[in-house]
Amino acid sequence: MQELARRIRGSLLEPAPGEFARDFSRLTRIPPRAVVRPQTVEDVQETVRYAHQHGLRTVARGHGCSANGQALSEHLVLDIHGLTAFERTGELEVKVGAGFTWGDLQDRLNALGLSNIVLTDYRSHTVGGTLSVGGFGSMSLFHGGQVDQVVALDIVTGTGELVHARPEGPHARLFQYTLCGLGQTGFIAHAYLKVARNRPHALNFADSPYSTETLASITRRVLDAPQPWDHCLVLHYLAFQQNMVLLARDVEEEPAELPEGAQFLPEFYRYKNTAATGVMSQLLHGLKEAGLAKSEEDVFHLWNDYFVPSDKADAFRQIHQSLFKDPRFTMGTYGTILRARPPGSRLPLSPMSSGAEVINTFSGPYHTIPKSFLDEYRAKFDQAIDACLSLGGRVYLYGYHPKSADFYRRQFGAETFEAWRAVKAEYDPGSILGAPLF
Repeated sequence: MQELARRIRGSLLEPAPGEFARDFSRLTRIPPRAVVRPQTVEDVQETVRYAHQHGLRTVARGHGCSANGQALSEHLVLDIHGLTAFERTGELEVKVGAGFTWGDLQDRLNALGLSNIVLTDYRSHTVGGTLSVGGFGSMSLFHGGQVDQVVALDIVTGTGELVHARPEGPHARLFQYTLCGLGQTGFIAHAYLKVARNRPHALNFADSPYSTETLASITRRVLDAPQPWDHCLVLHYLAFQQNMVLLARDVEEEPAELPEGAQFLPEFYRYKNTAATGVMSQLLHGLKEAGLAKSEEDVFHLWNDYFVPSDKADAFRQIHQSLFKDPRFTMGTYGTILRARPPGSRLPLSPMSSGAEVINTFSGPYHTIPKSFLDEYRAKFDQAIDACLSLGGRVYLYGYHPKSADFYRRQFGAETFEAWRAVKAEYDPGSILGAPLF
């Protein structure tokens, strides 16, 4: 490893700090031999060349918020936080380093009067990490995921070559299978993103609070609104066994008079982030009070998201609710409604299955589980995954799922799965990139 340390400008940590042996779920512990903190893309290239020469499995790690060991390796981990290049490449396009967090990027864009088109609820997640799985949130209603805002990528392949890839051209398949591809075909160095004019605030509406309306009816009502919504969340509370639909429209400034039923939320993105992170703290506090946990070290985070065709959403919800009933471990689920993939999208590994016009997402259940319940809840998650796939849906791969060829073949279909493997074989001939999946 000292040879590698001499070849890079960044730092090499050997032994690796303990936090790199786990991801957010804490389900798996895999201590890496070393952690590389690159300062430049050239550092990433040198690290991958070294790994290729010596047969060392290497993963890129952003915030480490995955829930199934996707950012763990027994050999090398690339901590990408130092890759924070930024360049405005067009009126509504920017080039950003993979290590930029979405929160820092949003702040940088806001200073220019711009904004990301789609954001999730978590400011601390990195661009490279999110684009390796998808990136969906309340703003995805008509815009798709964060991956659907990418116009080009600079990718470090499994031999250390830096490749510029676009949806068209000689490396189109590398572009298509790197987005949502779990770091298997290459590491994202830079992403070229579409952006929009900034409207930082929101008018928030709680539509039909605690409604028992079906998801099919809610979906049609939201999509048929005379004025399109910018945000949509459909929440299900275990305590009430009912839904709440939250809808919002972005605005540049507070109106002189609020529309009926509206709540003005300044800096809406920051508000959503605070609300999302507060849920986990509440769950852990409840487990402590119940004597089921003493600290964060006593629990595991079983997370998953499901993308189900809208005409099957109510059927999936019934199955889902029959499995997850205990409010000690989760407050419920939330999700959104997605139109079919945006025009021109050619991302075969996207969780938005290509055959559905409209998709309902079920985010969660974001479970915080004491060790004594872990096996029971893993079995429940396996049942939910099976139900999702049986109904024609897809599982979001940042979360818990079976890491097996049979699962990926079932999720994506045999043709897409074999194409993914072929792209990996072409651009990562030593099979050193990403966690072992196939």
